[in-house]
Amino acid sequence: MYYLPLLIVCSLNPGFVGDQDSGPTCIQFKDAYKTTYLTLSECSTRLREILDEVMSDQAKLHQTLPSPWRYTGKCIVEVLNDTQA
Repeated sequence: MYYLPLLIVCSLNPGFVGDQDSGPTCIQFKDAYKTTYLTLSECSTRLREILDEVMSDQAKLHQTLPSPWRYTGKCIVEVLNDTQA
């Protein structure tokens, strides 16, 4: 089983609606495509590193998404897309 770290940052600003003109209300941060971790512990460590990187440059984040923010991080399991007949 492989784990993928995913951090979602959402704006809690009441005046920020998030549409085609104003931009997204949430932004996803994750590792490059196909970067996976074998244990939940490794994934959680990497997720914390991603969060620290995002929080250390809040000025850059504020250019895209107005503050205050809500941070949600999860380690998800990659699932096959199977179709049954």
